[in-house]
Amino acid sequence: MTVERWTDNRLDQLADDVDNLRVSVADLRTTAEIMLQTQVQHQRNFEVVVNEIRDIRADIQGLQLENRRMLEELRGRRDEESD
Repeated sequence: MTVERWTDNRLDQLADDVDNLRVSVADLRTTAEIMLQTQVQHQRNFEVVVNEIRDIRADIQGLQLENRRMLEELRGRRDEESD
């Protein structure tokens, strides 16, 4: 079994590799934080849209009810006129 000697060049290369890895990890952390912030914003936007859809649905149901009442009233008048 041979023992490899750590030359200055190999140590320098190792140090460079460690520095590059440190930078890569920092970049990955920054990217992960940005992605998390983006996801949180998307979730907030989604909740706003869901609430707006609920409001629109309630408005539509109210309009449907109002239309039914008006139709019943018109039918009642027509029935009274035909009597």
